[in-house]
Amino acid sequence: MRVMKTLGDNEELAEARYEIERATIDCAELSLFIGDVQAATLARGNFEFGVEWGKLIFAWWDEGVSQSWRVTAYEIDRGELRLQATRGMARETTLLTLRDPAKWREMRGRENLPPGERRRRYAETLSRLITKSFNGARVERLTTGSSRSRSGVGRYARLVLKSDGETVLAIGVNEADLQADVDGVVAAGLVGLAAFLASPTDQSNQSPLLRSFD
Repeated sequence: MRVMKTLGDNEELAEARYEIERATIDCAELSLFIGDVQAATLARGNFEFGVEWGKLIFAWWDEGVSQSWRVTAYEIDRGELRLQATRGMARETTLLTLRDPAKWREMRGRENLPPGERRRRYAETLSRLITKSFNGARVERLTTGSSRSRSGVGRYARLVLKSDGETVLAIGVNEADLQADVDGVVAAGLVGLAAFLASPTDQSNQSPLLRSFD
């Protein structure tokens, strides 16, 4: 779990409100958890975030119920928004969670997939993102299976691309993989680069560029 961003000055409050609204703008509904207990299911028009008197306020309402909380820290994660908040005179800190049910189900479904299938889907997504971000980029090879070496490169998604006449090698690891794999992606990329340069099938006269993604 990531470290929550604490809120202090007005600039931090404005940034938090912007990031939270951007994260929730496409959510048709959100499940609200107070602590570990689901308190309500909120439609998009049944909650709001606002900055008042130097505080970030989260307000929500439902049939016969309405509450306002002061947010002191927040964390945006996949399918979830977590808030450290206080309410009333007691000022006891409570964890609030706003969860997008659709994204949560999709995320859980991906996490339950076998590692090979997760890696394949991630590689396809990475391929689309790269070709969309770099004009003229073309994927020539996409590999997600094991390699013949014992270097562990086969645990990663690997792509060979052409962009503006240059060969680009890309290697990526998704956040569902082991932390050791995330930490080792750069080293694995260098091993893959060396193997590519040594391959008799590499007919290019240029040294390829190497990019890593996580």
